Amino acid sequence: MRIRSAKCTIGSAAGCTLRLHSPHVPRLACWIVRGKDKLAVRRFEGCPTLNGARFDLAELRPGDRLLVGNVELELLASDALERPSPFGLATANGQVGQTGDSADTTGGRDSIRQIEARLEEALQKVSQLEQESRQGFQASILAAERAEQMHEALAVAHRQWEETAAELTQTRAELSQTQSRLARTEAEYARARAELAQRQRELAQARRELERMRSEVPQPNATQGVDEQRASQHAELEARQAELERKAAQLEQCRAELSARQADLDARQADLDARQAKLDARQAALDAQQQDLEARLAARSAQADAQAKHEAELRRKEA
Repeated sequence: MRIRSAKCTIGSAAGCTLRLHSPHVPRLACWIVRGKDKLAVRRFEGCPTLNGARFDLAELRPGDRLLVGNVELELLASDALERPSPFGLATANGQVGQTGDSADTTGGRDSIRQIEARLEEALQKVSQLEQESRQGFQASILAAERAEQMHEALAVAHRQWEETAAELTQTRAELSQTQSRLARTEAEYARARAELAQRQRELAQARRELERMRSEVPQPNATQGVDEQRASQHAELEARQAELERKAAQLEQCRAELSARQADLDARQADLDARQAKLDARQAALDAQQQDLEARLAARSAQADAQAKHEAELRRKEA
């Protein structure tokens, strides 16, 4: 068979340019396109092979063997045919029917044009589906990479959250211990204040007694025994005065210690309040970050699932 037209369809259908009468040959197996000095063959249906290898689109050269079903065709150069022609096909086995140039009727040529038009449309659709499939595959890869990044970010956030939660628990335990110490210190402070009040009452009573004793001291014209008694009372008054002054000094020291303890307690309480506020803020930030990561991961997963469904649909259409 000589290939004269720009396109040559091969199959078992009645409208094919080269009709192969075999039940193993598809209705439209492939078609050959002829250029100025080259030939190309494109598979349409079935599993034709070129030189034993499967193909979708390949260039034809003299000596190539095209197997369609159980019919093998060999491409010959023009000098291997009876009359000059750019290229020709010869059968190696099977049955080859009449060609369109010698036996097809006008209806056959119309069928060929219709088949070629459907073939061209199908090829365009296949090309479009291949492009969409490549795009969908790339998009699915990108979505998978982003989902993996989100998983890693979520894992890092989980670790940070666990570390911060452990630190928060430890800090709260320390805060509880500090509050317990603060309560004990406040109790000691209350006892000290009560003791100071008691000492102040004793000091006031001692002063009143001293004043009373001074008022009872005899006049200078008393006898010798009275003088001795007065001297004894004066010594006792001096001793009590010294004791009162010592107690007053102790009271002042206790007041100073209580003031220092109160200032220290106030400072500790302010530090505890600040640490508690900081921990609460960190906990709120971690909770917000956790919710945001989970929402983003759910959105990425939904997008990946939709992309996978779209890719499966494209593959189904392509098949």
